[in-house]
Amino acid sequence: NNISSLDLSNTPYISRLFVEHNTLSSLDISVLRFVLFMVATDNPLTCIQVNQAQLDHLANPSFISIWTADQGVVFSLDCSD
Repeated sequence: NNISSLDLSNTPYISRLFVEHNTLSSLDISVLRFVLFMVATDNPLTCIQVNQAQLDHLANPSFISIWTADQGVVFSLDCSD
Protein backbone atom coordinates (compact mmCIF):
# COMPACT_ATOMS: atom_id res chain seq x y z
CA ASN A 1 0.00 0.00 0.00
CA ASN A 2 1.01 3.57 -0.48
CA ILE A 3 -1.82 5.51 1.14
CA SER A 4 -0.70 8.95 2.31
CA SER A 5 -4.10 10.28 3.40
CA LEU A 6 -7.41 8.78 4.43
CA ASP A 7 -10.74 10.58 4.80
CA LEU A 8 -13.11 8.60 7.02
CA SER A 9 -15.65 11.39 7.48
CA ASN A 10 -18.34 9.63 5.42
CA THR A 11 -17.84 6.18 6.91
CA PRO A 12 -18.89 6.28 10.60
CA TYR A 13 -19.85 2.61 10.77
CA ILE A 14 -16.48 1.01 10.01
CA SER A 15 -15.74 -1.61 12.65
CA ARG A 16 -12.43 -2.85 11.24
CA LEU A 17 -9.70 -0.59 9.95
CA PHE A 18 -6.44 -2.00 8.61
CA VAL A 19 -4.06 0.69 7.33
CA GLU A 20 -0.68 -0.80 8.16
CA HIS A 21 2.39 -0.38 5.90
CA ASN A 22 1.43 2.98 4.42
CA THR A 23 2.72 6.54 4.47
CA LEU A 24 0.00 8.05 6.67
CA SER A 25 1.33 11.01 8.64
CA SER A 26 -2.08 11.70 10.22
CA LEU A 27 -5.11 9.60 11.03
CA ASP A 28 -8.43 10.85 12.39
CA ILE A 29 -10.79 8.09 13.50
CA SER A 30 -12.93 10.36 15.69
CA VAL A 31 -15.96 10.03 13.40
CA LEU A 32 -16.00 6.25 13.71
CA ARG A 33 -18.68 5.04 16.12
CA PHE A 34 -17.51 1.51 16.85
CA VAL A 35 -14.01 0.43 15.88
CA LEU A 36 -13.42 -3.10 17.11
CA PHE A 37 -10.15 -3.76 15.26
CA MET A 38 -7.64 -1.19 14.08
CA VAL A 39 -4.11 -1.80 12.86
CA ALA A 40 -2.13 1.30 11.96
CA THR A 41 1.45 0.05 12.31
CA ASP A 42 4.33 0.95 9.99
CA ASN A 43 3.17 4.47 9.22
CA PRO A 44 4.98 7.72 10.09
CA LEU A 45 2.27 8.53 12.65
CA THR A 46 2.87 10.24 15.98
CA CYS A 47 -0.78 10.77 16.92
CA ILE A 48 -4.16 9.23 16.08
CA GLN A 49 -7.10 11.55 16.65
CA VAL A 50 -10.01 9.99 18.54
CA ASN A 51 -13.26 11.16 20.12
CA GLN A 52 -13.98 11.27 23.86
CA ALA A 53 -15.82 7.93 23.92
CA GLN A 54 -12.87 6.23 22.18
CA LEU A 55 -10.40 7.84 24.56
CA ASP A 56 -12.49 6.72 27.55
CA HIS A 57 -12.60 3.20 26.15
CA LEU A 58 -8.83 3.10 25.78
CA ALA A 59 -8.46 4.15 29.41
CA ASN A 60 -10.98 1.61 30.71
CA PRO A 61 -12.08 -0.89 28.05
CA SER A 62 -15.56 -2.32 28.62
CA PHE A 63 -15.38 -4.77 25.71
CA ILE A 64 -12.63 -6.54 23.88
CA SER A 65 -11.13 -4.51 21.07
CA ILE A 66 -7.72 -4.52 19.48
CA TRP A 67 -6.10 -1.28 18.42
CA THR A 68 -2.49 -1.56 17.29
CA ALA A 69 -0.14 1.29 16.45
CA ASP A 70 3.61 1.71 16.57
CA GLN A 71 5.38 2.47 19.82
CA GLY A 72 5.26 6.19 20.57
CA VAL A 73 1.98 6.84 18.76
CA VAL A 74 -0.51 8.57 21.06
CA PHE A 75 -4.30 8.64 20.90
CA SER A 76 -5.58 12.17 21.49
CA LEU A 77 -8.62 14.42 21.09
CA ASP A 78 -6.42 16.92 19.25
CA CYS A 79 -3.46 15.97 17.08
CA SER A 80 -2.75 19.42 15.73
CA ASP A 81 0.84 20.60 15.97
